[in-house]
Amino acid sequence: MDKPYFPEETAVFNKVWNEQLKGKKVAVLGHRRPDGDCIGSQVALCLWLRNNDVDAVCVNEDKPTRVLEHLVPSDVPFYQADSFNPDGYIAVTVDCADLSRIGKDLKEMFPTPALNIDHHISNTLYAENNILISDACATGEILAGIFMDMKLEQGIEIAHPLIAQGCYIGIATDTGQFCYAADYPRVFQMCSQLIAAGANPAAAAKELYEQES
Repeated sequence: MDKPYFPEETAVFNKVWNEQLKGKKVAVLGHRRPDGDCIGSQVALCLWLRNNDVDAVCVNEDKPTRVLEHLVPSDVPFYQADSFNPDGYIAVTVDCADLSRIGKDLKEMFPTPALNIDHHISNTLYAENNILISDACATGEILAGIFMDMKLEQGIEIAHPLIAQGCYIGIATDTGQFCYAADYPRVFQMCSQLIAAGANPAAAAKELYEQES
């Protein structure tokens, strides 16, 4: 890759990271009844932030399903809303088209998140800063592009195979294992780079789709 995927959105992300998130406590929020793109994006963003001077945790109203539990590494703090103390935390949402998607309790805790990253065309742009790419197939694709842009522009590596795996699973699940419409030249280029960074498509497919009798 010799040019950035999402230069304008990466500039927004970089600004928010530098001016609002660095050195702070950040809660990465996902939507109720989380799917693969939600959990994968939360884990990927949380790990990236933790690797880059942010004390990040994941928080959801609902627990991940049994099939998705494997996406949450043991070193990523993951809370449910009813057991989370929001004191001192700044919120970032992923894969949430409107604030009600995070659930009543989290909406009361964080009425105006610092950043909203999403791919749904219906997104209401409810945060202080909003990154919406409606032609992206998944929030995982947006994060993958931003992380790769950060590497291209600033030399910041993805640096963790579970970041790459989280982004890949977001893409794979929201495309129905590459069956739904998407910008596939861009998506497949990204997936190639995610695999080079440690994503494992075979493991993802087995864990997501081959664990039920």
